[in-house]
Formats: sequence, structure tokens, C-alpha cells
Amino acid sequence: MALPFQLRRLLGMMVAAGTASVTAARLADQITDGRPDSSAVRTAVSRLRRILGDRIETGPTGYRLLLESGELDAERFVDLTARASDAEGAERQQLLRDALDLWRGPAFGDLRDESWALGPARRLDGLRATAIEDLADVCVASGHRSAAIRLLSELVLVDPYRERPVGLLMQQLAEDGRLIEALREFQRLRSVLAGVGLEPSADLRRIEAALLADTTDSRPPIDVVSGNLRRPVDAFVGRERELKALVEVVASRRLVTVVGAGGVGKTRLAVEAAAGSSPTFSSGVWFVPLVSLSEDGDVFAATMTVLNVGADARRSSIDSIIDTMRRRTALIVLDNAEHLIEGCAALASALLRDTDEVHLIVTSREPLGIQGEHVHFVAPLDPFDSVDLFCSRAYSADDRFECGDADRSVIEDICSRLDHLPLAIELAAARTRTLSVAELEERLDEASAMPRRRDTADHHATMRAAIDWSYRLLDDDERAVFDVLGLFAGSFDLAAASEVCGAGPGGEPDPAVVVPSLVNRSMVMADRSGPTTRYSLLETIRRFSLERLASGPSEREVRTRYVAYFAGLASDVHGMNAADPRRAATIATLDWDNFREALHHALDDGDVERAASIVVNLAVALDLGRHEHGRFVLDVLALLPDGHRRAPILHCLAGWWANLSGDHRRAILLAERGLCCPTTIPTFTSILLHIVIAEARVHLGDPIGALDAVQVVLGRSDNDHQIRVVFILGCWAAWTPRPDMVAGFAARIAEVAGRTGRYDDLHQAAYCEGIALLVEGDAIAAIERFRAARRHCDGYPNLEAEALQGLTLAVAAAKVPEACDVFLDALAATASARMLAHWWMVIETLAIHWADEGRLAPAAVLLGGLEAHDRACVFLVHGRERAVALVADLPEIDAYTVAGRSMSRTELADHATAVLMAERDQVVGTSPHTKRTS
Repeated sequence: MALPFQLRRLLGMMVAAGTASVTAARLADQITDGRPDSSAVRTAVSRLRRILGDRIETGPTGYRLLLESGELDAERFVDLTARASDAEGAERQQLLRDALDLWRGPAFGDLRDESWALGPARRLDGLRATAIEDLADVCVASGHRSAAIRLLSELVLVDPYRERPVGLLMQQLAEDGRLIEALREFQRLRSVLAGVGLEPSADLRRIEAALLADTTDSRPPIDVVSGNLRRPVDAFVGRERELKALVEVVASRRLVTVVGAGGVGKTRLAVEAAAGSSPTFSSGVWFVPLVSLSEDGDVFAATMTVLNVGADARRSSIDSIIDTMRRRTALIVLDNAEHLIEGCAALASALLRDTDEVHLIVTSREPLGIQGEHVHFVAPLDPFDSVDLFCSRAYSADDRFECGDADRSVIEDICSRLDHLPLAIELAAARTRTLSVAELEERLDEASAMPRRRDTADHHATMRAAIDWSYRLLDDDERAVFDVLGLFAGSFDLAAASEVCGAGPGGEPDPAVVVPSLVNRSMVMADRSGPTTRYSLLETIRRFSLERLASGPSEREVRTRYVAYFAGLASDVHGMNAADPRRAATIATLDWDNFREALHHALDDGDVERAASIVVNLAVALDLGRHEHGRFVLDVLALLPDGHRRAPILHCLAGWWANLSGDHRRAILLAERGLCCPTTIPTFTSILLHIVIAEARVHLGDPIGALDAVQVVLGRSDNDHQIRVVFILGCWAAWTPRPDMVAGFAARIAEVAGRTGRYDDLHQAAYCEGIALLVEGDAIAAIERFRAARRHCDGYPNLEAEALQGLTLAVAAAKVPEACDVFLDALAATASARMLAHWWMVIETLAIHWADEGRLAPAAVLLGGLEAHDRACVFLVHGRERAVALVADLPEIDAYTVAGRSMSRTELADHATAVLMAERDQVVGTSPHTKRTS
């Protein structure tokens, strides 16, 4: 059916909106070139109704197209591709072909450049490209390489900037014997990207290098997109052209700082731009929230946690991040940087200087002020988008909301007086649950003298006025509770709110009643995704709350209650950790921001006793990999006299963190200082300090010293359950000098596991049994016990990593062909900071394994790295000596050793992984039915 252009535009806008309505004002903006002519809209809708019948519905927020399920080709296409993702073989191929056969041209045809069509068209184009790529993969798997090449060739012509199909096409052309054509594809893409100031990604350059080297496998995982970015579930309203422009800027500029007033929508725009940019970044898009942090140094710890960067005692936090990201093509979003400008600037400068393919988006109220920064200023919404946002959020708050022509003019005035700031508009729209728009406008006039223009550079003043207006609409009880809630960093539950607000028989308002009321008034957010509802404040609103608290007489009293509550909760976490470690870990994770804030308040107030209590009771952080806990320990220890009763246990925790970060000599020093503290040292604390020493000596290659420390622990405790961790250390330490003792250690932990039935005890028992079997020479049986240790991990990554480390010992001793897969899995599982010692064990085991297998060159590189990083494990002493002797006569041994000595931990990991993958491919090529052992 041929429709006039204006009617096609009208129909297209309603199709793009899906089940949502399109406001009359938005239609008028498009149909009448921005003139507020509602009669023109009604005439156009009437003409379209004469063609479509009763398929157009007039609702409270505008016009909506009524569609049956599956009536749109786009909907059928999305459904078919979703079904294809769960199918295999011929069925998957047919579903993808059926989906692609629905296409007759570009999405939205000649309307695709309209502002309302940009987002939906881009989404459909991306899904179509992915479907073509998936179909090409299926064709290759079914032996139809020529069909795959044809599909990919057509796709790169349609979308010349998309890298994944170019990489796939290069691989298939090369495997088809058309190497020159494959390399031409790379050069074509390089020329296209150069036209917009870009270079091919590191992943694609590696494909080119591999083709030039004529290797057997040139396919890095460019089709696997990682990251942690999550888009909000509510609709993104307005800013379509701005979003498109920002995506282009992010692709061409490595640092983009999104700057604007509080509540103007910086974070939402940045998240949408990051999501739109994700296909460009093969190593993922990573979102780092900064709102709950208070010091510049926290930026590095938060970034390391999000990126899963392992800590290294020999390197700074920035260097550790750089080492991990140096070869990655990734986008990092640092959100809410205005209070941490120096820390963010330092991190961004280092990433710009020392990496090639890492891009950043920073949201802030001011630029970072560093070289290479591109500043994108976010203005308030335009009047049409402001009204659309108000109507959308009002309808979400109460689906009885209606927006007639008379209401629209009132809403326009409300949005104007709120300076078109999205957060302020959303706060106002939520009030339509209880007020009409006319009443809302009237209360707005009465409650606040909203500035109509900005007379100063402090954009926060406008947002403050919006929040102040909402605040004045609260009753006295709501204000009293709201003034306290800003103390919470991150989220909180009603129990915490009740304690900190001081609810009780004295007539104070009850937070259990008031907090849900504040949620209804959109001053507090509620997260009901977990078993217990968690509440939080937007950061802008939280700062307003803190200002209110500071202006009142009870700030110190309330802050004291806050610190006391979370000190008590930390004690509860410590108490439950022995019986229910999973619950303890959950609570510690949920309230970690509050524990950090309470600790800072205690230190600021000089309450060292309570600060020490919080830190000691949060020892569960060792299992959670919360690296900043180690810094907390040192902060408190620096203020604590050696004679303080908690000094020994704090030295113990500091030593434990030093072991985890790989600084074992410092761990021994800290533990020995703890043993020398001039105070009464509880027996169990003394035992723990000797365990720290035992573990350090294990990893320093000192079996006699390690075994001596283990014997001290065993001599001071008659409770095997309390000291169960020492039995693994005993197995490691006794392996070389006293192998006859290993079976005894394994039997003792097995007896503990039989009594408790705890997953971690069962894991350790199976692990120690595996070690005992290796000592006895039965590597095949040991493989089964390490597999059993994996089955008892209960989802804890540190236990999984430990089991895989043990499994590497067994598969290397058994010389099974699946060793490559096991080593690859173990290197990945032990890469995080809390498993650094186990990672080095895997590297040392791999060096010995390669030397034994005759792969002397890569073994020599790893041995050089182990020497440079001062790594030696007690139970690998003889194997290490054997490996060194085997590589000694290798031609150019000095060159290989020097290369290893110069490598960082990340570079050693890359070297080991590359050699293992090449070795695995050789194994697969000769034995296609090999099964994985790990």
C-alpha cells in the first residue's frame, strides 16, 4: 500500500514506539515542522485511520498503533533470531535464513535518518548483522565455506566499519587458500577507518599478524563481548541525535568527559552511548561506579575490582591496571567523578599514555583537565522531550494518568520551571500519583522559588532547588528520617534505618513506616530483587540529605549511632562466618560501602577501638577478595599502639593480605611483629600468626621453615577444626623433606570434613588426598580427587582455583594429553588477586611440565620469570631443579631467560596462554575426540 510521505512518517513513529503511545506534541513536531498545531495532527491521524481502520488508539498520553503478536516483520525477525540462539545445526541454519529472508531493505527505509527512527533502526541493523555473522559460522561448521564468504562479503559492503565480519571473513578466506584476499580485506578496513581517524582494533591486528605468520589458528575470540554494563529498564526518552553523535565521538576520541549539572542525565546518556559503542570494543564495556567512594585512592581499588585486576605487591595499582589492559580493546565508564577528580585524572592519563585500545567515558560536573580529553557538555532536555519524559514517568507511576491539551500546557510550565532537568522532572512526575498537574503546578509555586535561569556557574543550585521543592512537600516525620538517610553509603535495609534513625518509644518517627513512604515520593529508591528489600538515595539527593543533617543539632549523635550499628553488624558477620559463611559473605557484600563509611567516620572521630573492631570482624573480606580491606588494616594499625589488645590480630590480617598479594617476606615480618607485641596474645591469634609464617615460607621455597611453623601450630592447638587450613600447608611443606607425613595431614582434614560436612572442609580433604596420592606416585587417582575438590567448591572461585591448581600437578605427573586445557583453565581461575600465590604455583608447575616434555624454550622463559619475581614453591623444589638442569644446554638459553626476567606477570600469562593454545591445537589436530579432564 502506497502512503503519502507524511502518513508514512506518522505510521513509522507509531511502529517505532511499539506498545507505547506517541504524544500529539511529538507528532506535531514532525508533521508540522515544529509548529504547535494539534488540529494538523488530528487531521493526519484521521486520514491514516481511514486507511487502517480502528488500528489507532487514542490514549491518555497520545496515539498508539494496535498490533497483533507477530504482525510486524521486525518482531518476527527478533523472535526467529532468539530461537536460533538456542538451536543447533540444520535447525539453527534454517531459523537464521528465515529471519534474514524477512528483510526487504534498510530498517525504516527512507525514514531511517529521522530522529525518532535512529535508535530502533540502529538496533535492528545490529541484530541483522549479528544474524548474518551467526549464519556464516553455521555455514562454516557445516562445510559450506563459500556460502559463509559470500554472506560476510555482502555484510562488509553494507556495514564497512563493523570489525567482527571482517575478522571472520579474513579467517575464512585464508582457510580457503585466498590469503592475499584476506589481507586485502584488512587493508580495506584500515583505509576506511583511517578516513575517520581510527585504527583497526588490537584483536583484528592480531588476526593480520597471524595470517602473515601463516599460523594454524588465527582466530582470537573477537566475537566474545565481556563487561558489566547494564542498561536501565525504563525507556530512554529524547537525545537521539545527541546519542548518535556521542557514540561517534567515543569511537574517535579515547577520553570523553560528559559534563553537566546535577540531575541533567549524564549517567544515563553515558550508559546508552557505552551500550551503543559495545560492538567496537571486543574486550567489553566496564562500568565503574564512584558515587560511594570518598578518596582519590579508592578510584584505583574500585577499577581493579570491576576489571578483576590482580594486586601485585611489587607494582602500584595503576601499573597493575595498565598491565591487564595493555593489550585489550575496551571501554571503561567512570561514573560520578566530580568528587574524585585527581584520582580519575591520574587513572585516565595513565591509560591514555600506556595503552593503545582502551577508551574512557567519564561523567562529572567538571572536566578532568588533562591532555587528550574531549568534553561533551550535556544540556537540559528540549521542551518536547521534557514533556515526553514527564508523561512517560507519570504514566509509569500511575497508569490512570491522562494528558489532555489543557494538561500539556501545565506540564510544559512545570518542566520549564524545573529547567528541563530529567531528575527534577522525574521527581515531579512521580507526584501525579496524589496530585493533579494543576495542583502540582500550584504547589510548585508555593513550595520553592525555582530559579528560571542560571546566574552562577554552580549548576547544582538548580538541582538543589528541585530537590528542596520535593523535600518541602514531605511531612515532619518524613523530613526527620530523610535527614538521616544520607549517612548511608550505598544501600540499606529497614533494620539499619531503624537503628540509625533512633526509632523507639521516645516518639521518634518509625522508619519502617516512613521509608516506604519516601519511596512513594521518589526521594528513596527500593531494590526488591533480593530476599530483603534494599533502599538507597540518588547521590544528588543523598548530598542534600547530608547538608540537612549537618545543619541540625543531632549530626554527631546520629553519626555515632551509624558507626555503632555497623560495628555491631561487622561483629555479627564475624560470628556467623564459622557456621554460615555464605550468609556472612552476602551481608558483608551488601553493606560493604556502609562498613567503609563507618570505618572512615570512626577514624575521623578518633575512635580507634571501634575502627579496629570493624576491621578485625570483617576478616571475611579475605575470602571475598576485597583488596581495600588490606588498606583498612594498615590504616588502623598505623594509629594503634603495639600494646593494644587488637595489635596482634591486626598484624596477622596484614600478613595474610601480604601473602595474598605475593609479598611473602613482608608477611613474615608482619607476623613476627605481631608475635612480639607487648600485650597478652590469645592462643588462637598466635596460631594464626604462625599459619601466616607457614604459608609465606611455603611460597618462598623454604620447606623446613614452613614445616617448623606447621609443627608449632599443631603443638599449640588440639582443635583440628579451628586450624584446618594448616593441613594443606602441611601437605605442601612435608612433600619434599618428609613425604611420610603427608598422608597423616590428609587423614586429619578428612576426619574434620567427616564431622562437619562443610563444603570447604570437604574441598580441602579431597585436595589433600590428591596431594597424598601424588606423593605415593598414583597420579591417575590424584586426578579424580582434585576433580572431587572442584565438586565441593560451592561456587566459591577461590576454592575452584585451588582445585584447578592441584589438578595441574596431577595431569602433569600423569602426562595426559588434556593437560593443556587444564593449565589454561587454571591460569584463568587463579588470575585474580586473592589467588596470586596459586597462580605462581601453576606457572612453576607448567615450567617443570614443559621442561619434562622437551618444550625447553617456553620453559626457560617461565623459569626466568619465576627467578625475577622471586617465586619458588616448597613442594616443587626438586622439579624446579630438574627443569633448570634440562634447559641449561638449550642454545640461546640466556636470551630465553632474559626475556622471562623482563616480563611482568601479565606478559608471562600471555606467553603461557599463547604456547598452551598452540600446543592444544596440535593435540586436537591429532586426536579430534580428546575429552577434557578439567
